[in-house]
Amino acid sequence: MNKKISTLLTAGLLVVSSLGGSVWAQTPLTVNGIELETVADPAAKATWKSGPYFVIADVDNDGVASANDVLLKVTASGDGKTLTYSGVTLTASDQSLDLEETAWNFLESPQKDALGKANGYLYSLQNIGTGKYLTFDDSNQLITDASKSSHDAEKDQFARFAVDASDNHDSQFNQKDDLYLYTGVSSGNPLQISASVSLNSSGSKIILCKLKTKTLGDDEVAALNDVMGGEGFNLDFKADNKYSWKNDNLSKVNLKAFYVKSDIDLENDMAIPAGVYFATAYPEELNGTDVEITENMVELFYQCTFLAIDPKGNYDINKADRANGVGYELTTVQGSEMNFFTGARTSDDYSSGDEVYVGNACFAIEVPDPMTAPESYNIVASDIHVFVSADKNPTEKHNAKNGYIGVVTDQKENYLVTTTVADALSFATTNSTLMDGDDLAAFLQKEDAPSIYTIQFVSGEKKENETEYKQYLTIMENASAFALASTVEYDEADPMYQFVVTAIDKTDKTITFTNRQTQKSFEISLYENKEGIYTVYPATQTNVNVEWVDATTTNEDVEFKSVDLANTKIVLTPYTVEDKFATFVNRTDGMGLVQFELAKNNDAATAFYVGGTRDDDGVLQKDEILAYVDADNMTQFELVKSEKPVNVLNKYIYLKDSRILTSTTRDTVAYYTYAIKAFDDEIDDYYLTYSSDYELDEKTDATADKFIIKNNLDGSVSLIKNGSSVLTTATTTYAQVADVKNDEEAAWDAEENYDLAAKISTSLKTFMVEETPAVSLEAIPQHLSIEVVRGGFMTMDDNKDARLAIASEAGEDLTFWVDTVHSDRNIPSFYIAKGGNFLYNAIDSADYYAARKNYRFNMENQASGEAKLIFKAGELVSSDTLRTTVDGKSVLVAEKDNAPKKIKGNLAKFQYQIILDGNGSDEYVIRQGKKYVSQYNNYFYMDADKKNAVRFFIESQSAPTANEGVTVSEVKVIAGEGNVMITGAAGKKVVVSNILGQVVANTVVSSDNVTIAVPTGVVVVAVEGEAAVKAIVK
Repeated sequence: MNKKISTLLTAGLLVVSSLGGSVWAQTPLTVNGIELETVADPAAKATWKSGPYFVIADVDNDGVASANDVLLKVTASGDGKTLTYSGVTLTASDQSLDLEETAWNFLESPQKDALGKANGYLYSLQNIGTGKYLTFDDSNQLITDASKSSHDAEKDQFARFAVDASDNHDSQFNQKDDLYLYTGVSSGNPLQISASVSLNSSGSKIILCKLKTKTLGDDEVAALNDVMGGEGFNLDFKADNKYSWKNDNLSKVNLKAFYVKSDIDLENDMAIPAGVYFATAYPEELNGTDVEITENMVELFYQCTFLAIDPKGNYDINKADRANGVGYELTTVQGSEMNFFTGARTSDDYSSGDEVYVGNACFAIEVPDPMTAPESYNIVASDIHVFVSADKNPTEKHNAKNGYIGVVTDQKENYLVTTTVADALSFATTNSTLMDGDDLAAFLQKEDAPSIYTIQFVSGEKKENETEYKQYLTIMENASAFALASTVEYDEADPMYQFVVTAIDKTDKTITFTNRQTQKSFEISLYENKEGIYTVYPATQTNVNVEWVDATTTNEDVEFKSVDLANTKIVLTPYTVEDKFATFVNRTDGMGLVQFELAKNNDAATAFYVGGTRDDDGVLQKDEILAYVDADNMTQFELVKSEKPVNVLNKYIYLKDSRILTSTTRDTVAYYTYAIKAFDDEIDDYYLTYSSDYELDEKTDATADKFIIKNNLDGSVSLIKNGSSVLTTATTTYAQVADVKNDEEAAWDAEENYDLAAKISTSLKTFMVEETPAVSLEAIPQHLSIEVVRGGFMTMDDNKDARLAIASEAGEDLTFWVDTVHSDRNIPSFYIAKGGNFLYNAIDSADYYAARKNYRFNMENQASGEAKLIFKAGELVSSDTLRTTVDGKSVLVAEKDNAPKKIKGNLAKFQYQIILDGNGSDEYVIRQGKKYVSQYNNYFYMDADKKNAVRFFIESQSAPTANEGVTVSEVKVIAGEGNVMITGAAGKKVVVSNILGQVVANTVVSSDNVTIAVPTGVVVVAVEGEAAVKAIVK
């Protein structure tokens, strides 16, 4: 495909609908909105240029293209193998033509005789689109096989024509001549172009036409600015010689084209003439693609700085005819400083001296060759005022002239000045001031790591209404798709406000940023105004939706208004991601319960509490989630965390030496999902679900809906039902607070998660409230007593069962040592120990022995009895590991099983939360998971119904001065059942070995009373600084 013709097809010349209408329904005849003209015959001894041309049968023999003339056309089949020739009958209206099918190279081949003497001309017609030649065989039949459409006499393929019917081919083609197929002799029949194409005795008089010089219309002028995303262009040009420029004050100057559609009357013979104005600076109000200056925009015109012809800036070089307006260079002038007088030269108001007449800044843009160079322009100055001569002109009054911007060369230097059309420069629009590929690469990490930025706008300060000024770039939903947006507040750690560099195109000088959460990308070019501030030129027309509040309304609702991204200015701030889960809830297991409250903001009072529907008896129902005025009606929830996170993966590029590489790893945004389980005394398997409403339904951890919990800017949360590509889908929904007015109305509606206006508005939001640390016993190791509110104390009996002891006050035998675990969590847990024995929920032991008809660990020693709470000998190796005995063997117990390391799981059965029973109460309940310590017949067990929970008074106690007869000042070793108790050895190293010398325990004891679990039999206990002793362990 011919590149220039292809460019033409995309340059707007085929858009007949926008240019068509009555104006084109008149003569002269036009093609694609441009007038046709017949090409002049070459001068004597000159040759035909190759074109391209329209090849037309001049039916009316008038020498010009007119209605009923027929234009030669060829189309290729889809596979390109077959050609179909036809004629297009021209009409008086505009012709909408595919130029690749109707444009032809007219190739003149001068011929020579055997002695090398010129003896004539032959001609070929080559189609621009297919590259194939109009070809006939020796029987004068048109060849339509594309593979044979070229001249090859040996293969009976003839693609050359002569002007003469005789064997002689000495005549050069002139307009309206016939063309005869030449096979070595003339065919006798000329080329005929009608509905079909053939060689026929009637033949066709052939004329070659081209498109006339075109002046750009208003829409086409506006389109020039697309080079810089709607905000302008640079002009690229060069002279037809190697000399340097004396006064190039146009290269790399940023210009934006504005147009005045019709003269703007300023009264008193003053006006702004219709035409094109090139601004080098303009107010922010003129940002955007609407570049028409109207009569109500005169004040903005005054604020612009324009390119203009300098009325006195003439170099007086030899080849510049000053008297004819040649040789004047370019300058810039502010609109308010122009002379707008358009009246007679006799008036004193007529421009003179250094005054710049408004017409000096008023131009037209021509396309001299629309067929072959549709994007090469001449700049015409049709009405300029310049100072020609001081002769009899002491006031330096100007003269009206016209011309083109071109080049005059003198003494091996080029001058950029006004010229005649013959010396006019050919200009192309470009963007030479953009940061190039190497500049853009500076934004990349120089190691294999993502280059991540937050983006703040610093333009728009002077805009009166919607403005991007000081807002931060993010993403929102708009018309069911992602769109750029900006907000006043932001969180630099939020991936919604972070953009990773995913591509750099060195050829187009563009950089692509991709939002880390949504994967929405945008491609821009950048111009660095000053260090750290960049002007944005999007690769395609792009808007950004800026946060805007109508301060005239009562509610001051947040809206988003669209502004053009082009020509905005930004600051790029690099950001290093330290937490890939940032802004997504990432709770440690066992962090405690949560509740959801509805409020306007983090500081406002709670308006409603979220809970499940309850029947008249207060029993939770499988029904809708409601908003309650009374906190007593709310539902607490347990967040059941997914085992593995979900990742949003973004490719990224980085710089290695000078090469830009795409990493094989990915930038990662990660989040966990949660089954949100109702925490209720009577119901154990209700979970938050969403289908058409948010409600509770009977599920399991595995089958329940999973939700992403994302923290918003204001501290509220978005509950987003998880699904495929949920965060990268613009229409994803979340639990938005419904229009709640009264108690027991629906709490949530499903609305679009990326509707930023709703999330920023002053309406109610959802806040996730953790159980407050104030409800927990202080997370410090301490001695304390556990008194039952109804009377008595918890104790450890001789069988190491947790029993109720009847006593009026706590003695040393009723004092426990509690040590903290998970103190970093909102609600910490505790080990409750006495004499090296730890309170233990014996459910596993109960199940094990019950299967063997032994109900020792069941309440009442009955098979139906709940598992007892007992005390089990053990030693804390660390806060998350405990050594104890199982079946007479010393084992380690941790949170989870680790068979290779011989570690058993279920350490949680030794851990308890000690929390206040209610607001304002000084009574405690002891909780493990969803069950509470309860009591029956003086024994303690765990029950899920909080109503059955024992209420305790927790009192701090002093450390025992003695423990079962052991004196603290001396070290003693006492053998027990499955353990040895060591007293008086705080801070000392203790090593316990069996009779074979194998070490079964090696630790530094942390208190003066510690019990170490050991296997049965004879053991040797060595205490640092003491003689080793033997003990028999039962």
